[in-house]
Amino acid sequence: MRAKATIRLNVLSRKLLGILSIALRPEVESAPTRRCKAELSEEGQSLVLKLEAQDSTSLRALVNSYLFLTLSAYEAIAKVQAIEEL
Repeated sequence: MRAKATIRLNVLSRKLLGILSIALRPEVESAPTRRCKAELSEEGQSLVLKLEAQDSTSLRALVNSYLFLTLSAYEAIAKVQAIEEL
């Protein structure tokens, strides 16, 4: 049985949404395998990740990976913005 999850992250600005989308796209495009699949889209002010895996254990690992990647990208963007404001 395939396990699926949809993660919708509301983003404060269109610019930040675009940057996050660009940062995550290479990982999403390299992800499709027999075990897992990921899709990334933008809907309004939201970043939408649709994840699918062969079982719930694989899905949990996939969700954790994408949440970590998203947080890492967001933190990197925040640091760059802080440096630019100096």
